[in-house]
Amino acid sequence: MNKSQKVYIAFIFLMGLLITAVDVLPTVLIVRQEGVAKALPQMVIMLMLMTVFRSIPLQLSEEHIVDVSFIIVLAAVLTMEASVVQLLYALSTPLMFAREGRTQKLGLSLLHRPVQLLFNTCIVLIALSFANVVFILLGGNNSGFRIPYSILPSTLFSAVVMVVNLLLLLVLFALGGEDIRGNLRENIVGILPNILATMPIGILLAYMLKLPGGEYLLAIFMLPLLLARYSFKLYVESKEQYINMIAALSSAIEVKDPYTEGHSRRVSEYAVRIAQVMNLPHKRIADLRVAALLHDIGKIGVNDQVLHKHGPLDEDEWAIVRQHPVIGYRIISSLNIAETAKQAILHHHERFDGKGYPDGKPLSELPLEVAILSIADAFDAMTSDRPYRKAMPKARALDALRAEAGNQFHSEVVAAMEEVARTLDLP
Repeated sequence: MNKSQKVYIAFIFLMGLLITAVDVLPTVLIVRQEGVAKALPQMVIMLMLMTVFRSIPLQLSEEHIVDVSFIIVLAAVLTMEASVVQLLYALSTPLMFAREGRTQKLGLSLLHRPVQLLFNTCIVLIALSFANVVFILLGGNNSGFRIPYSILPSTLFSAVVMVVNLLLLLVLFALGGEDIRGNLRENIVGILPNILATMPIGILLAYMLKLPGGEYLLAIFMLPLLLARYSFKLYVESKEQYINMIAALSSAIEVKDPYTEGHSRRVSEYAVRIAQVMNLPHKRIADLRVAALLHDIGKIGVNDQVLHKHGPLDEDEWAIVRQHPVIGYRIISSLNIAETAKQAILHHHERFDGKGYPDGKPLSELPLEVAILSIADAFDAMTSDRPYRKAMPKARALDALRAEAGNQFHSEVVAAMEEVARTLDLP
């Protein structure tokens, strides 16, 4: 983190602290005006719900998390004064909990990642302040929620929260010299589901809050959402376990050849990063990860003497080695994995000019995943030690890829590999 970023974070902290301080007096006056018995129960319940849902976001994937606490924030904005909502959001921060560290013991999140948590809280407080101005200008009334009149102000309120929150994040990235376009795309994908998925529920909860005893109905209504979140968490964990089992299988195969230890894992990392540079959809990237981990599984059927030979292979030995993609395809053909992953395993030694094996198909006739896996595999092979040679330097390996672009390799994938290689810690 450079000096400019530290100054910016300090400024955001100051703004968040100022907003919180300004909110205290109006909140106290509201409690006195409405009476403690009427105002306090709703505030306490909303504070508890904000804390719980901020502490347990939905993990959609390894890269994407949905913060479902916006449901509660929006419902509160539609039925309570803005100063109260902002103060409750700030107060929920030191109460947030999570499983942290190696022991995964439950503890206060603020003790483990204070800067990140406080920064995120402050940019949300700033975003809420801007959005509330828009909300009021469009005819929204924090304590006068009505359907359908409050739907348009609520929608625009949510959009302003997203935009301001995103802009404040992008300033931090820009000060650190990071790629703004990539971060913009990544954060839109990360934040947009929060708004689209949670806004209708937030409006529904606001309607419930206007009913007699609505705050208690709201607390009860949250229980099924918590159960749904738990079920979804189990689903995500089962997917992670599936990938871990595949990685373990890949590692077991590599035990046969100490020179290829870690090869499939590295190929998987390169292939995923190339696919991200080329903007492949998340589902295709996930399938490509599986294919990369299993791409050499067919070598389990190759004679060890041929596989470990230190000198050049003769024609008959090459014929044996060239069967490993077919053997691998036969092994995984009955598995419940995507067809593109199976094709990538079968064809990862095909060439752009159609002179590869096992079928001699040009890469232009095959899924893009095949070309990506082909280059990731070749790059790691060149930059790793082998029985018959030492690893090539990164620059020389890239020269070799460029020299074969349009012949052996797909030119666009070579360009993406060059972009990935710039970030790799290789000699």
